[in-house]
Amino acid sequence: MHRLVNFGLLLLPALALTAGCAKDSDSASPPESALGTSFGAKHKQHRSREGRRPAPAVASEAEAAPAPRGEGAWDGADFEADDAIAAEDSRPGLGTAYGESRRSSVETVGFRRADPSTPDVVFSVRYDDVGGVRAAARIKRTRAFSDDAVQSHAGLSFALLDSRGDVLPAASVGSELWAVGEPDGRYSLAVANDTGSAFEVVASVDGLDIIDGRPASFSNRGYIIDPFSSVVIDGWRTSEDTVAAFRFSSIEDSYAERMGEGRNVGVIGAAFFREAPRAWEEWRAPEETWRRDRADPFPGR
Repeated sequence: MHRLVNFGLLLLPALALTAGCAKDSDSASPPESALGTSFGAKHKQHRSREGRRPAPAVASEAEAAPAPRGEGAWDGADFEADDAIAAEDSRPGLGTAYGESRRSSVETVGFRRADPSTPDVVFSVRYDDVGGVRAAARIKRTRAFSDDAVQSHAGLSFALLDSRGDVLPAASVGSELWAVGEPDGRYSLAVANDTGSAFEVVASVDGLDIIDGRPASFSNRGYIIDPFSSVVIDGWRTSEDTVAAFRFSSIEDSYAERMGEGRNVGVIGAAFFREAPRAWEEWRAPEETWRRDRADPFPGR
């Protein structure tokens, strides 16, 4: 079951001292192989503290990502060949649409960041179709080397998965990683924690927070990843029980463009915040450890 951070606890600096988190049981989560062999089969066996697979958490109804302006969720029906050509003429490349509804339930749990405003690790993956990735390489005057859409650092991993749960193909262009997508292809975000600490993950797609649909910020709440566990996030949070699937689309049909926030289309991010020590761990300061190490069982001998 995934877990998310809520604004009511001790986490966010602009609010109280702790931030709440939400736990999510995702009935639409992929099978055991969903994280893909390239992402790490070992994560298939990871479970949360409660013994269940973590799932994405969601904001309350009022805080969920609103439906895009216009006719509602994009179903891909208008992405025919002629429409694709027309979209390419106006602004080429891929964006991410507000797709079909998928079940994903959440509940809120407590969480406190060790540092409320500075993440421990930030991952960033750009994406486009094959032509867009080649164009990026030409602009940077470099070659695009074949890769996978996975980034890892200090025991934390972030990946883009296709609808089968396999890691998307990608290309390394200079210092940037570019995932390669196809129009109408559904994808998910996968995060894995191979450390002994819990983390809160705040994620964004096209510059918008995946939970409330607003411009992304480190101060937003996120999903909670327990030690040695992994989470797959299927879409924009729409309620406590559903998400709108992430689907590659034309830029004109992307959620960000339809919400009037299209300037950051083409990039996906994940910021990891380590959990603060428990109260008893904070109390056990180094000087206390030193004192206990020298404790004498017979001081009056």
